[in-house]
Amino acid sequence: CADVVWKAMEQNRSGIYHAAGRDHVSLYEFALLTAEVFGLDASLIEPVPDSYFPEIAPRPRDTSFDTTKMEKLLGVKAVSIKEGLFRMKSERTVIS
Repeated sequence: CADVVWKAMEQNRSGIYHAAGRDHVSLYEFALLTAEVFGLDASLIEPVPDSYFPEIAPRPRDTSFDTTKMEKLLGVKAVSIKEGLFRMKSERTVIS
């Protein structure tokens, strides 16, 4: 996200840019990928229906973004969820 903001500032661009990864996954799939990358026990993750989490406002089933404008105009490549998680893991700081 910071890369997108920085590139937009450098190129003096304005408008709306969707800063997101390239994968379209459910929260359950995201949790499984997170467990895989961080070496956590994926058997503890259970899928639940949307109704399990009551919301104040209805949400669409697909909340993914189109990153075409970000990639073409700013030159920022959308990364996969796994790549983003691996980056997060390698760059994390442990606070005691």
